[in-house]
Amino acid sequence: MTASPDGESLEDGRTSRRRKYRKVIRERPGLAPAALFHLIGNSVFLRLSDVAAGLPPYEERVLLSDMETEEDGTGLSQRSAYDELFRTLRKALTDLLAKGSKRLLATYLQTLLAYPDGCTRGETVFDPETEDVLVQVPPLSEERLYPKERALVDLVAAERLAGRRVLVYATHTGTRDITGRMEEFLSRHGFNVAVMKADAVPPERREAWVAKRVEEGVDVLVCHPRLVQTGLDLVEFPTICWYETDYSVYTMRQASRRSWRIGQREPVQVVFMAYRNTLQADALKLVAQKLQSSLAVEGELPEDGLAAYGDDGDDLMLALARKIVAGEEDTGSVESVFEQARQVAAEAEALLVDEGWHAPEPEPVTVAAAAEGVVDAVDSEPQRSLFSWAEFMADAPEEPLPPRGLRQNEAPTLSLFDWALEREREGVLAGAAG
Repeated sequence: MTASPDGESLEDGRTSRRRKYRKVIRERPGLAPAALFHLIGNSVFLRLSDVAAGLPPYEERVLLSDMETEEDGTGLSQRSAYDELFRTLRKALTDLLAKGSKRLLATYLQTLLAYPDGCTRGETVFDPETEDVLVQVPPLSEERLYPKERALVDLVAAERLAGRRVLVYATHTGTRDITGRMEEFLSRHGFNVAVMKADAVPPERREAWVAKRVEEGVDVLVCHPRLVQTGLDLVEFPTICWYETDYSVYTMRQASRRSWRIGQREPVQVVFMAYRNTLQADALKLVAQKLQSSLAVEGELPEDGLAAYGDDGDDLMLALARKIVAGEEDTGSVESVFEQARQVAAEAEALLVDEGWHAPEPEPVTVAAAAEGVVDAVDSEPQRSLFSWAEFMADAPEEPLPPRGLRQNEAPTLSLFDWALEREREGVLAGAAG
């Protein structure tokens, strides 16, 4: 009988009641708080704004849409279908949680977050253990343009009219892929759309791939935010739209600033979209609240510092699940929470200056008056500063270095500073003799 690394026993073919376990203890990666006292005093933290004072304005805003309430041929509307999913899944999840089972938690969250944008695909939810059908809603009409889709079309149209390209982020690009639907309705309205997929464009080719699409006149680039969150400067796309939100604050902050880089000349606008009174809006509010917390913890640390530590979005999703299951009511709108986060970020970016400090005034420069008449030429060697001689010596042809040590009866070689001092002394003596 042997044991696996996680401590579970494994049969090795022998019949015995004796079991052996091997417990493996691994140190978790991290930084002890006591180490900060050795780092803070010897470190300088730089942000993008510290090295690029000429960056254009950066603005974030929230754009919420109401779900469609008009029924189609199925007898359901987007709003009524979502409400049916919400009620059924919440009851099933609450019953299982009362029994100590969390197996529906992930299904509950992913279904309610993804359905509003994928309502044309329909939804069938199974119990992952019993494989029983918990709830089923039919696909809605693909010919209809739904409110959030209409808002995206209006945004892209306005930006194209202003001569600006739009980068659109979508997080459901796998099993619940919505990028095909987005490409279809945007192209239908006359926009040149490009979709970048992880399996089609490897990381080392993404920058060249995007540059090629820009040369072809692309209006909209659609991709997952984690494909471009680091390593790419997308200054050609001054408008960024989060059609779906990533629930890692680190990813959100990194991906939101892909076009707010050195070399950007246009104002950068970042738009977060969601359906009002849905799990999408609740999740967006939690992201904004966590953004405030991360800024408060970081102080003036760079964005790839403490924000990246331990932030994979899992804790936020669990907080969202607890909030919904507990039936907690919202105390503020998504817009107000994002405005508070924007103010916190603006204060963090502000230049800290003592109120009593004033910039020193430049000292006046006295200009010598021009002499009248003919001035006799001065018959003396022009003065050279030490730095002028250094530049002269630097431009001179390089001579081979003498061998180490001095030969007998050989005068020591002067250093550059001794040589300059000797020249100055000779000039003084010559002046005194004259």
